[in-house]
Amino acid sequence: MKKIVFSVICTQILIAAISLFKYSELGLLNYINISFYAASVLLLASLVIHTINSGFFDVMSKSFRKMFYMERRDGTDSPEEIVPLSELISFNYYPIAVTGFINLVLMLISLLFYYG
Repeated sequence: MKKIVFSVICTQILIAAISLFKYSELGLLNYINISFYAASVLLLASLVIHTINSGFFDVMSKSFRKMFYMERRDGTDSPEEIVPLSELISFNYYPIAVTGFINLVLMLISLLFYYG
């Protein structure tokens, strides 16, 4: 939980810094625009990591390895010995997804203030 709170605070500081750097002011519309991009990137990254962890690309990566495999001189690293992609990228996507969702909710609240 501390990790998620820390990452939300860091993304909010990063959004404010980007707003100051790009627009030279901290406006509500600027915050909404930048936080939309930040939340979208975080949510998309978490979905990609989830898809890879689920083993969806394991069959495709195994077939590519078999097709492009060139046997080494010493006979090691056959295609069957290579670790599947889902085991190589064993990254927990949950904190990224929650951080992206919280940023999205904050952006929607800001959007309500802007139009309300």
